[in-house]
Amino acid sequence: MKKFEVTKILVPVDFSETSLKAIEHAEFFANKYDAQIALVHVLKSGSYDIKLPGFGSIGQPTETIREVVLDKMREIGKGILDRTGKTPTFILANGNVFRNIIDVSRNENCDLIIMGTHGVSGEHELFIGSNAYRVVEYSKIPVLTVRKKSSAAIKRITMPIDSSPASRDKVPFVCQIAQKFGATVNMCGILTSDHEDEEPQMNLRLKQTKEYFEEHGVECTSELLKGDSIGELVLNFARIEKADLIAIMKEMEPSGIFMGPYSQYIVNRADVPVLSFSPVFHKEDIVDDPNLEADWETPYLL
Repeated sequence: MKKFEVTKILVPVDFSETSLKAIEHAEFFANKYDAQIALVHVLKSGSYDIKLPGFGSIGQPTETIREVVLDKMREIGKGILDRTGKTPTFILANGNVFRNIIDVSRNENCDLIIMGTHGVSGEHELFIGSNAYRVVEYSKIPVLTVRKKSSAAIKRITMPIDSSPASRDKVPFVCQIAQKFGATVNMCGILTSDHEDEEPQMNLRLKQTKEYFEEHGVECTSELLKGDSIGELVLNFARIEKADLIAIMKEMEPSGIFMGPYSQYIVNRADVPVLSFSPVFHKEDIVDDPNLEADWETPYLL
């Protein structure tokens, strides 16, 4: 069985409520997996024309605010140490936000990124919300996106599968997460109008996958859903099942329905955390774009 191992978690922080909620989720995973936590903040070039919680209005050059940010990171780090008994590392980066997050996750040998997203709420955050989906899109390690009102507890997992082979690559990982948290998996098979002739095959996939979970001691339900509004089908199913987590595979094949806009729709509109896996699950395969420069400092300790 493929292993879902979490030894180090990266949490991008911009001091918004949403990014602080991501820290809460990271602590929950760190306690379950005995993992370390690394925090990263990407400094904006020029001036900060926003309010940092606890620091009032700051319109100072980046060099001036750097120490303020470090102090805030140390304060957050001490809270993590008090609650988990683990000393986090924290990193300051400069430049492109999502590229720095991706590169730091690779260089710090992280297994999981947990970050906040404001989705389509229109809330303003320094960088977390607007870059969350780009991190999901380009990361080759799993990314857990959370909203500020989401709970860290995981008891019910919604897992959609489609007709593509890669869609089921996430099954062993979801199975291990369910085992770790004692969760039930509520699986839905998605059948669009242009794949209606594949209903027997989809029913067989659902049956085989359900048997896989049950053989590994995980309670699992399955249901076949038909329709072309893929994202809304999945989200409605998750609401009905009272999901605490939605697990999706970022589909890379042309035949896959969770490629591009569908996974983005789910990440942006889900009320609960969304765990996105990549079919190419290799941390070294990082997006290589010469126009996106990463620039980050040696990690700090408390």
